[in-house]
Amino acid sequence: MRAQNTLRDWSRSEQVALSNFALTAGWLPKFFDPSSNYYSVAVAREPEQAEIAAATPNSASFLMGLAVRRDCARLPAADVERPLKQLADQVAQMDEQIRGASPSLLLPWKSFGHLPLFSTSFVAEYLPLCLTPSGAGASLSYALVMRRLLLEFASPPGARGERSPPHAFVVSHASRAITAWRKVAPRALFDLIKDADALWNALESEREDFRGVVEWSSFENWWRVTMAQTTSDVFTDRTMDDVAETALANLRGLARQAVMTEISNQQRATSTIPDAASLAFGLLTLSEGDVSRHDELIVQGLDVLQGMQAYGLFPFGRPFFSDTRGVSLLVTSVEIAAATLEVAMNPRLQLSEELLDRVEDATGEVQKRLISDHNEIDGVSGWCSDRAAIEDRVESWVTAHAMAFFASRVRFLRLRKRLFVFSKFSIESYESVKPTWDKLPDPDKGHCTTSLKTKIEKPDNSTFLLYGPPGTSKTTVAKAAATMANNCRSIMMLSPSDFVQDSLERIEYRSREVFEQLMNVDNVVVIFDEIDTLFRDRTTLRNKAPGSILEFVVPALLPKLQDFRNYALRRNVTIFFLTNFVELIDPAISRAGRIDGQVIVLPYSVEARGNVVRALYAENAGVEGDNLEEMLKAFERLPCTLVYQDINALVLDVVANGFNLEDFERKAAGRGISPEVYVPEDRPRALREFCLFAARAFSIPLPREGLDDPDAQATFLRVLAARDLPSDWRRVVGAWQK
Repeated sequence: MRAQNTLRDWSRSEQVALSNFALTAGWLPKFFDPSSNYYSVAVAREPEQAEIAAATPNSASFLMGLAVRRDCARLPAADVERPLKQLADQVAQMDEQIRGASPSLLLPWKSFGHLPLFSTSFVAEYLPLCLTPSGAGASLSYALVMRRLLLEFASPPGARGERSPPHAFVVSHASRAITAWRKVAPRALFDLIKDADALWNALESEREDFRGVVEWSSFENWWRVTMAQTTSDVFTDRTMDDVAETALANLRGLARQAVMTEISNQQRATSTIPDAASLAFGLLTLSEGDVSRHDELIVQGLDVLQGMQAYGLFPFGRPFFSDTRGVSLLVTSVEIAAATLEVAMNPRLQLSEELLDRVEDATGEVQKRLISDHNEIDGVSGWCSDRAAIEDRVESWVTAHAMAFFASRVRFLRLRKRLFVFSKFSIESYESVKPTWDKLPDPDKGHCTTSLKTKIEKPDNSTFLLYGPPGTSKTTVAKAAATMANNCRSIMMLSPSDFVQDSLERIEYRSREVFEQLMNVDNVVVIFDEIDTLFRDRTTLRNKAPGSILEFVVPALLPKLQDFRNYALRRNVTIFFLTNFVELIDPAISRAGRIDGQVIVLPYSVEARGNVVRALYAENAGVEGDNLEEMLKAFERLPCTLVYQDINALVLDVVANGFNLEDFERKAAGRGISPEVYVPEDRPRALREFCLFAARAFSIPLPREGLDDPDAQATFLRVLAARDLPSDWRRVVGAWQK
């Protein structure tokens, strides 16, 4: 009971975060300025405090785009489609504006100097999410911001001179920007980034556009000093990957130093004001790199960070930007909390339950403060920076960060439930699965109009009943589904023993408990093996063992199965029920609404088997030759009853000993699935499956009307009996005809 209460507590907290995510997403569209297609920085009661986007982009707009298109997009579509609909439409309009914007309008030249590192990083993070080949202006802008970041962070040690290292907040955003650039940038863009003269000529050609944005002579001087500096050590004779890796290594070094400094300050109890932002974003940068090199430091830093939170706030620390005018910019508590959650959710870190509890408690305090303390100005709701809290002001960028924080908190709580449930069952990583889905041979290839893999890949299907004779790799198929492209997931294996851990009398209670736990995980493939033992047909049970406790299990599970199937559709869960005896399962289990597809798994068709033989031979022999062609011809003469293990054994024997037809046929004779598994005395309701098996074995085309109807089955048996069948097949066909 305690375990279930823990799950319920997390679920309640998750719902609070999810509802506030949706609420915040509903507030943000009011910041959108349709005349410019950008977002206002703020709305204030006093006009002189408001910063309206007018006709120019701003950091707030890029941060809004990142929150919508990256941070919140990590939630399942079912959670975000409706709340983010209006925001997503607005951001799409903004993207169109960005693609056609010139660098003079798009890039940060004015408010905080020319291309300050922090806002340049925001732009560089966002542009890969919205660029298209036709966005020539934005591509030039992308080259400019990336040159700025690479010159800053890919330069050799000592190139910074006496300048202070950038704040870890800036380091983190620059690291994400360079990582994204490395993944998406075409070679032509790197060539442009390297060519300072080409970039300057492009800017000069747009000089008129810069009128009123920059003072051109001082802009030229800035370019010579900052952007046209000697670059031989940064770009010359180096590939894009080399430059990116150098920059990322330098950034990780800066992050490591920031983390070590904050940990040291805390351990020595110095009078230095704690910089929670430096620690949080330093940890984030390290966690997004090679975690194995810094895992102990990250865990230690994460522990120290939780102790800095008080009453939903983190200490101010030092600004990530300041200038001679006295302007200072500080990281907000909600940004620190969101970074903390991202670090804690890194699957490569092995965090203790105690530390996860501390992260949950600290970020929970931030959530409480957000929920209880927001502003509303002229119908526009949201938050302003807690570093300069003003009751008469609402800032779009802070509110966007709050929305992203709520989304991260939802994901974190779901992770906690997932880890808890995983500890109760047998779990397998998709990385250990072989073959993967793309390499899995489709056993129906060339014999069925709709093949097995096509049925399972069908959109909007989450629940499948895989059945068929023993040995046809039903479990292999289900596991391989966890490795589908762009949707790799962990695998949960359940068997009847998971439902009868205590005693048979408590099976109904245990079943409810299991399904409640299963409905607290996402991004997983759940495999129920040997389900015929649990979901027995109630009619059969009444006839054989009236009053059995199992009679009452199925009625209790029916609504749970339907709920689980609906849950699975929303939460990227695929469910496979596996059985060798489908006719023993209660018909109510497999009805629509509980099972999306009943898929028979049969031995390989002629074409599929040939593909398997070729793959196995190439893997083990390395080259094609006479043995392969002769062996393929010999395989074609065999009935299609061989399973993977049979084919593998025969191929390995040929690789080791060469091919001899007589020897091959002798060794193949004792292999394959026997028709005796369908003897009617043992399985009186398995005629349809037997007919499908026989059609596969002898490559008989299936009738257009199918084999569901008893008359169609009788007709098929007559067609089958007319063939020259082996003796075991004749006996089984004759038994069915009687």
